[in-house]
Amino acid sequence: ALFEYGSVFSSGKTGPQEEKRIALMAFEKETASIEGSFLRFKAKLENFFELLGVVVDFETVVTNAPDYFHPTRVAHLVARGESLGFAGVVSADHLNR
Repeated sequence: ALFEYGSVFSSGKTGPQEEKRIALMAFEKETASIEGSFLRFKAKLENFFELLGVVVDFETVVTNAPDYFHPTRVAHLVARGESLGFAGVVSADHLNR
């Protein structure tokens, strides 16, 4: 697994904006199904958030996910009405680039 925490800068209305971001990647050598891989990763994330005492909704009908995710193996993570980001499987198209 890879983990990264850092700042992302973008242009804002009043100048540069800084936003803290976390990235996590998990790898499996081979799996019989993409769905099984996604569900195992989702279970690990649920356990992680439970340890933190944070209730997270995994919204599976996602229309605004980055295009590098598999279209049906991505979830939008929401806690207390705020977006935490996305979790999902990287699409084969992006892996083969």
